[in-house]
Amino acid sequence: MAKKGIELKQTDLEIAKQVQNWLIKLLKSGPIVAMVLRGNNSIEIVRKIVGGTEPRTAAPGTIRGDYATDSYQDADRENRAIKNIAHASESEEEAKREIQVWFKKSEEY
Repeated sequence: MAKKGIELKQTDLEIAKQVQNWLIKLLKSGPIVAMVLRGNNSIEIVRKIVGGTEPRTAAPGTIRGDYATDSYQDADRENRAIKNIAHASESEEEAKREIQVWFKKSEEY
């Protein structure tokens, strides 16, 4: 925000809670398909297939680049999370944590 010339009046914790609430609202807004893809270099490959986080600048041929049109500017202006259509874990540790959120122990691979 500072790079955009926007002065923040909230603490980092307040901003984090606000973003978390936006994400919860987004996740509750419609159907979700959760899946775990496994294999050599799967995190790196899936992130390439999904594309850059901001759909507006994501490469054509990626999921976000072809099927989403949102931008950081739109999300900021409308005080909401960016609708980037897909999530892909950034690391193995993050994937393990997220699998526990979305799947029961009996459903794990």
